[in-house]
Amino acid sequence: MIAPAGCQGPPAGWMLRPAMAAQSSFSSRDPRLDMKGFFVHVEGTMPVGPVSADQIARGIRAGKIPAEASVQWQGEVFWRGVYDEPAVIAALKAL
Repeated sequence: MIAPAGCQGPPAGWMLRPAMAAQSSFSSRDPRLDMKGFFVHVEGTMPVGPVSADQIARGIRAGKIPAEASVQWQGEVFWRGVYDEPAVIAALKAL
């Protein structure tokens, strides 16, 4: 691409950042799909984690995580049903 007449580029010492489409702030993909920050709990067992929503979705599909399991994002106070977590639902749809 040729710069328009009169444009000389950035001032000396400036660094240009490469485009990062995969990490765009406009991405609709929930970062918790890939980040290992969820804990999974099934009554009568110890919580397992940290794991990603993608790992949880694969565990559900493999029959290793039952429908009555609960999930919690690290640092949160409350547990929620595995199917009540939007990131898990998004990961299931992506499989």
